[in-house]
Amino acid sequence: MIIYHQQAGASAPARIYNSPMTGIVLILIFLFLPSVKAQERVSQWSGRFTSHEVHVVEEAWHSGIVIENDEQARSVIPALNDFIWADYVDIGWGDEDFYQSPDIDYWLGAKALLINTPSVVRIAGYKGSKEPKLRRADAAMRFELNGEQYRKMLFFIARSFSSDTAGTPQTIARQANGGVIFYRSVLYYNMFNTCNTWVGKAFKQAGFDVNTFMLLTKGQLMERLQPFGTPVESNK
Repeated sequence: MIIYHQQAGASAPARIYNSPMTGIVLILIFLFLPSVKAQERVSQWSGRFTSHEVHVVEEAWHSGIVIENDEQARSVIPALNDFIWADYVDIGWGDEDFYQSPDIDYWLGAKALLINTPSVVRIAGYKGSKEPKLRRADAAMRFELNGEQYRKMLFFIARSFSSDTAGTPQTIARQANGGVIFYRSVLYYNMFNTCNTWVGKAFKQAGFDVNTFMLLTKGQLMERLQPFGTPVESNK
């Protein structure tokens, strides 16, 4: 890679670097920019991250992570400020078209699996107790995270968002009068990187010994998370 700069008084740019190492360094800097932003957001929280109860829920075709919408979470995930009214949120990730479709569209589902497709982060806000939602889900599991595990999971979620230069997440669509918002993600979706893979990676990043290789279905997800959590009894 060749990089030029204009020297003072010069009529043409001068070559300053012509090294493969330069390209590698620049690529690494670019890849780590989202991580740097997430770290800066966490530093805004002046206290120590505390232990939290986190849930994984499975509803229809999607899996998500349910967390409290408290100040600690909002210090890392700016999108949660759009849900300042909510006591807790359900955060999921998936294919941009299929996830937003109100009905099950098998063509969109096939497209999402067979090729790399753009993706979105979906956040749904709720007031009151989490228990009714958990018991209505197809399946749910409860986990106890210490402060460091919780912080690392928030980091992972924050890095999934596409943000502008000011760190503001890019909104794609709003549903349910703003109770559900879709945000553009930096990740790509395919049959080997599904919403279940994403949830599994969130727990792996938090420090849990979760095998995410070929983690594709919600059945596989719950089976691999089972050693670390407690199932929630369903009303279904």
